[in-house]
Amino acid sequence: MTMRIWNKVLSIELIIGMVISIGVGIIVENIPQLYWSRVCWITLAVLAIIFALQIWGKNNHTVKHVSQWLSNLTLILIFNFLIYTAVSTINLTNKSLVLVSSIVGLLLFLVVDIPVVVVNFPVVKNWFMRLFMVFLLYVNDIYNVNRFLGTTNEVKLILHSGMVDAIACFILTFFIARAWNFRFSWNLKLIKTKYFQLWLLC
Repeated sequence: MTMRIWNKVLSIELIIGMVISIGVGIIVENIPQLYWSRVCWITLAVLAIIFALQIWGKNNHTVKHVSQWLSNLTLILIFNFLIYTAVSTINLTNKSLVLVSSIVGLLLFLVVDIPVVVVNFPVVKNWFMRLFMVFLLYVNDIYNVNRFLGTTNEVKLILHSGMVDAIACFILTFFIARAWNFRFSWNLKLIKTKYFQLWLLC
């Protein structure tokens, strides 16, 4: 996809994020188990600022630069937080949708950060800041935002195994390498051995 399309996808994510922030912020005020209301309103403010800067930055390089840096420092954490809060809210308010919402949440974790990386990570040129961005990704992965409340035991097992985080990191690594003009090779080779065949049979 072209950069123009990636920008549109990111804008759509920002709009959806603002809608979710408002919805969850209103709903969770009436649910004692949930305590994210104030965080959701802060999230809404940050998303609104980034969205405004993104529109303003189309004709202003400095504003665009500020928008990219603010996005880099906040959006990955915000998007994952919103997935967690939205799925947990649905699980606790509508038991019939628990499995569907949890599966959708797992799939979103794998792709939601790609537009952020493609659109905004190229602005990071300094090696120290690149290292810091990788550190933020690490913090995002180890922080307990992907343990959905009220979900099924099977989904809990998948989340606690770290498999979703591993796949998401693997996908993001490819796009980060492209954003920073690194050479990326999948280098995946399956060697057929008798042990491999036995493993497949098991």
